[in-house]
Amino acid sequence: MSTEPGLSVVIPTYNRADLLGEAIDSVLAQDWPELELIVVDDGSTDETPEVLAGYGDRLRVIRQENAGESAARNTGILEARREFVALLDSDDYWLPGKLERQMEQLSGEPSLDGSFTAYTRIGDVPQEDVVLDGWEGTQADALEHLLIGCRINTSTAIVRRSALIDVGLYDVTLRCAQDYDLWLRLAVRGYRMAYVPEPLATYRIHGGAVSLDAELVNTSTERVLERLFDSGALPDEVQARRDFYLARRYLNSACFYLETGAGSAAADSIAKAARTRPASIRPGWFLIWARGRRIAAARQALTNGGPA
Repeated sequence: MSTEPGLSVVIPTYNRADLLGEAIDSVLAQDWPELELIVVDDGSTDETPEVLAGYGDRLRVIRQENAGESAARNTGILEARREFVALLDSDDYWLPGKLERQMEQLSGEPSLDGSFTAYTRIGDVPQEDVVLDGWEGTQADALEHLLIGCRINTSTAIVRRSALIDVGLYDVTLRCAQDYDLWLRLAVRGYRMAYVPEPLATYRIHGGAVSLDAELVNTSTERVLERLFDSGALPDEVQARRDFYLARRYLNSACFYLETGAGSAAADSIAKAARTRPASIRPGWFLIWARGRRIAAARQALTNGGPA
């Protein structure tokens, strides 16, 4: 499928009739020509069809049986007719001027393959601007940032459609961290993403959000990294530091588990980090392990009917 110059926006949605309109309105309010808006309804059973019908021909609606957010995104990307694809989740929204700022950046440097921005986090968490420090955009720099953690928020990203297809789109077998996996594969292939350090999108965290599920986030993120290093696709100098990056990931998992009170899992993650790279062990690791064990013991005591 040949593409035309310009931009396609892809919004996947499932049973978010209450929030979907805000996302769509934020796209239609953007001051950028040659804009195609595609909403993929992933088998919604609420009032989503009625909400979409209210926009008439200002957007394209694709309906499919429920297959998950990644499958819906892939459908939208494959159906997109424009050179670049902007991604937006149906419970997030953009600020005015977002597309103009990014597309001017991309048109000013044709060697770029995409762009992402800072964002504002709202919802069931304290409101916070999330601004990345020091993104240079080279392959080495992008990999260094991404191997620490997912630095690119999906609802801020614009990517060349051909690049997304080249790396295989979203992995529908992953329940979580699909976006993280995609950004890593783009970086490994040498695709260049620029960064706009301005919060131009709003990311909503609400009850039941996957990002609050420590076990799902940690196991999925670890799987993505372990699989990447096992693939041998990384540059030799990065591959040589495999144990360093994986141990740091397990340490991050331990901290996330502690934040959610999963003491046993936190202690297990610290032990895994220590086994992976014993040379990295620091006194703080023992403190995290000990705290995790105390939390686990206290929970077990409550379960057994003893004192907390």
